[in-house]
Amino acid sequence: MSTKATLSLLEQLHGLLAQEFIDRIRDGKATSGDLAAAVRLLKDNGVDARASDAGELEDRLAGLLPFQPEPPDPDIID
Repeated sequence: MSTKATLSLLEQLHGLLAQEFIDRIRDGKATSGDLAAAVRLLKDNGVDARASDAGELEDRLAGLLPFQPEPPDPDIID
């Protein structure tokens, strides 16, 4: 008996984890730990956002988040 998970099994787990994070975020039940884990999952899989992608990212988040993010304060410099 092999102790290694198959690629198919790992892909299923990856999909289930991603869906669970999405569900928790949409329901407004995500904890700070959930969000940190979701960010880590994205980072570990090479998903990032660049300033040039900000408009598209905001459009996508608008349909996902259970609240409206506040616009950035123009007086604050990153």
